[in-house]
Amino acid sequence: MSKNFNRLYSLSEVSALIDQDRNAAAKLAEAAFSHEVGTAIVTIEQVTALSSARVSTDLQVASAKMQVDAEVAATRLMADAQITIQQYKQYYDLLDESVPVEAVIGTLKSIEESYVLRTSERTAALIEGLEKDAQAAIAKIRELGKSAITEINVLVEDVASAVEESASVAAAKLKAYRLKEHTLEETVVEAEVAALKIETAAAEAKARLHLILKSTLQNIKKTTDEACLSIEAMVKVASLRILEAKESSLESFRLVLVSLYSK
Repeated sequence: MSKNFNRLYSLSEVSALIDQDRNAAAKLAEAAFSHEVGTAIVTIEQVTALSSARVSTDLQVASAKMQVDAEVAATRLMADAQITIQQYKQYYDLLDESVPVEAVIGTLKSIEESYVLRTSERTAALIEGLEKDAQAAIAKIRELGKSAITEINVLVEDVASAVEESASVAAAKLKAYRLKEHTLEETVVEAEVAALKIETAAAEAKARLHLILKSTLQNIKKTTDEACLSIEAMVKVASLRILEAKESSLESFRLVLVSLYSK
């Protein structure tokens, strides 16, 4: 019996062919298993590509947001410093000689302490907000990776089970065939060899599938880990930008104090 193995065969055809041609059934099994694994690999690649694209997009969005938030926060801190400095100067300019020096110094000190405290608290809150956003972005990216891994694991398990089940059914049929009356040549050459070929093809198909699975899971983990590390690094950069703005605003305020106290 001749078979065209260039077309695709389903696993169910393997079992159906055993009663007709053991040799062809073994070849068909190898082609069918290879096709099942090949289809699974294509799907795995698609899931992986989609997951990577989503992780990349979320990383870009999170990074851009942190950069913008840090710049806005820094601008607000500097603006608050300028507003407070103007208030400080206005109070000083409106003073007359009848106001006791101690009262003036006390008021100025109060304004200073209030500003320093407000700036410190605002800076801490801004950095805390950045860190919370970063953790939320990291959690989302981890979930994307986890979802892709789960989907791929389920797919591999389904395909491996299908291959194993098909091989098991084929082996059972060949066992039944060996129990029937046949010539010695038929029993040894056709049944035994065909069974071995099918079992070997199934084992190789599953091994190939699990090798791809291992590599894929490593790549997904690497992608998500790198994205999370990038976000953590970006948080540090953004936080540093806010802290620098805080120190710059406080320094501007101190310079004004020095100028006024020296008068």
